[in-house]
Amino acid sequence: MGWIGQLAVDAPGGYFGKADELTDFGWVYGIASLALGAIAAAGYALRARWAPGCLFVLILGTALIFLPPLAADPIVCLGVIAWQLGAAGRTMFDADETSSSTRRAGASDDWFDLWYLRWRSAIEHALILSIGCTTGVVGFALTHLTIGPVSCLVIDVLVLALAAPLLWRWASRSRRVAFLLLGLLLILGLVAYDPRPLVGVLGVYQTLLLAVMVRTGPLGTDLLRQFLARPAYLLMVSFAGTCVVGGVLLTFPSSSTGRPIEILDALFTATSAVCVTGLVVLDTPTVFSPFGQVLILLLIQVGGLGIMVLSTFATLLIAGRLGLRGQQALEEVLEMNAPGQAYRLARFIVLSTLGIEAVGAFLLALAFRQYGFAWSEAVWRGVFHSISAFCNAGFALQSDSLIMFQRDPWTLRVFEALIIAGGLGFVVLAALWTRGRDPKAPRTTLQVRVVLWMTAALLLVGFVEYAVVEWERTLVGLSVADKLSNAWFQSVTARTAGFNSVDLMPMHAGTLLTFIALMFVGASPGGTGGGIKTTTFAVLIAALPAVARGDVAIAMLGREIPPLTVLRASAITVVATLVAVLTTFSLALTQPVDLGRLGFEAVSALGTVGLSLNVTPTLDPFGRFVIIVAMFLGRVGPVSLALLLARKGVRRISYPTSRIMVG
Repeated sequence: MGWIGQLAVDAPGGYFGKADELTDFGWVYGIASLALGAIAAAGYALRARWAPGCLFVLILGTALIFLPPLAADPIVCLGVIAWQLGAAGRTMFDADETSSSTRRAGASDDWFDLWYLRWRSAIEHALILSIGCTTGVVGFALTHLTIGPVSCLVIDVLVLALAAPLLWRWASRSRRVAFLLLGLLLILGLVAYDPRPLVGVLGVYQTLLLAVMVRTGPLGTDLLRQFLARPAYLLMVSFAGTCVVGGVLLTFPSSSTGRPIEILDALFTATSAVCVTGLVVLDTPTVFSPFGQVLILLLIQVGGLGIMVLSTFATLLIAGRLGLRGQQALEEVLEMNAPGQAYRLARFIVLSTLGIEAVGAFLLALAFRQYGFAWSEAVWRGVFHSISAFCNAGFALQSDSLIMFQRDPWTLRVFEALIIAGGLGFVVLAALWTRGRDPKAPRTTLQVRVVLWMTAALLLVGFVEYAVVEWERTLVGLSVADKLSNAWFQSVTARTAGFNSVDLMPMHAGTLLTFIALMFVGASPGGTGGGIKTTTFAVLIAALPAVARGDVAIAMLGREIPPLTVLRASAITVVATLVAVLTTFSLALTQPVDLGRLGFEAVSALGTVGLSLNVTPTLDPFGRFVIIVAMFLGRVGPVSLALLLARKGVRRISYPTSRIMVG
């Protein structure tokens, strides 16, 4: 850390010199620190008593050396000093833990257990150090000297060599891991011409290795046990962590085409991508570099599939099994009742997603090719827009979204198919797939039929309203066929996706209100869209005739709905309404924009839709933070609230029944 830090310190006139300047003192310090570190490592390997003292002197000396240039470059120096002091404390207080680990290892006959118990802490520390150096050199470009990434490459190789027995054990236990390692080596060979991509790939691999070590450690096991008992909290923490990590990655200089992106704007973009919303404060095709666009696409894919489902599939792929508690948590999130059904659905989710996105990417690549893009650019845009459409994210690599396709009905149909497939929900897709393969399969469930009927009804209502009201407004200048085509497309995209094929600014107030209602309802359970969900809205509609009749039983398509389901639907709708009102109220207090446009933007964020009347880019920092919270709550809120409401509690107190007048 000190070697990389002295390359990044900008202290003109000091013994470290300016940034990207390697002074004579820097050379002496670097060589001496590396030599002393090697001696300490050898001492630890030989179990010498003087090894901790040697390492402590190295760490403390590095912290003292970075004190004088603190005034010239406080950010880099404080980072190095804080790291060194933390490492010094760990060196002092980990002695008892190391000795106890050695004693436990001595009781084991397995050489791997002996080695792992003794070196686990050192490997984790080395991984954190290596990842920190890689982040500084590759991500934040702290130094442009070639020696920076070369030094990181050497550190990465040494750390992986230290963890070699662990990698070998994993490879010997699972052929899948061996294939993953082989794929990694092939990737490294492709990028070996430049040290920075090579270091970046190794940094990602080391991050995954550290995550697995923490997950299998005592702390990770205890945390996972607590979270699996509360799937709603696991869902929220997983999405929040992904948003924060994505925001940090988007602040890297390599993520933007110009100056680094501010942390609030990066966090906004990451949250919008993970929550598959599509609201932006920065123009995606011009502000973000190809690396930044790839990051956004990965965040969209992770958010669209859902952290739990994706991690479950990864567990099944690598280990071939999932713990009972993990399976139960997954079944709660996916609302599965049959034991073991979550396994099959998890596989179907990921495989069907990749298959549908691949077909969509191929068709869209052909479309972009017809518009004059080179094959490489057309394929990239096809992949990006296919994933964005299926995940209902609304991100586009054109500043005007999909207006370029407004006279291309066939391309719009491809987008519509991807959007509808992603919004239907994986349970519905699985049922349709089963029915298509076996016409004699049992009749589809009430869930599937309600989703299909409500989706068709909402699409038809949106299409008729938009075509009638916007015929001579946003659709003006188009042929009759193109008007109908774009009206249908806007009806499809209004509930979930957030793309637009026409300019929405001149939109009539009536259409604006219709869009707010469609965005509030959103997609279907288990899909990639947001909103209160079509089934929730259907249950509330079905309850109206029963209430009018004074009947407790609520029927829907020949089936009776339990009263508890109606209460859950009512609670979800009330909470979503309150959040929408509070979001609009917060924006109205601080933003000089009319209430209608603010309400549209707030519901678009809460429903994770992404349609915008050009309000979001003009918001101040407080307004952007409000939208961030609304997007996050809109993505994880309905599912988490449903899980919390589904928890069974013991009622210990009963009260007398009394009537109250309502309505």
